[in-house]
Amino acid sequence: MLKTPCDGFNIQDVLHLLSTTIQEQLNIYGTQWKFIPKRAPWYGGWWERLIGLTKNCIKKVLGRALVTFRVLETIVTEIEAILNDRPLTHVSTDLTDDEPLTPSHLLYGRRIKTLPYSGTINFSSEENVQNLTHCTANRQ
Repeated sequence: MLKTPCDGFNIQDVLHLLSTTIQEQLNIYGTQWKFIPKRAPWYGGWWERLIGLTKNCIKKVLGRALVTFRVLETIVTEIEAILNDRPLTHVSTDLTDDEPLTPSHLLYGRRIKTLPYSGTINFSSEENVQNLTHCTANRQ
């Protein structure tokens, strides 16, 4: 489902101008396009906040570094695990209380405290050497 803020007629006009073939393609994948009510930016606040948190984490981790798709995929996966471990309920200071509910509980039935780790790292690979060279050059 695509939800779009609509401040006027621009996006709605574009949607009406879409050819039937594009609309049929969207229907094949079960995509529905719904508009956020006019002048109601708070309507999509909860997912906009998650997008903002994700962007902020990516900016803090990467800065202006250029990385491979594999590195970016790993970073986004780690950010996903962090965001899914945020509590949805009150966090008690009493150790005998139950663990707070998180999105990870709903997805996996448990919290994701750490990501799976294979235990094998090749420190001499060309990609790691390039990353080390890049990091040391940026610090100087």
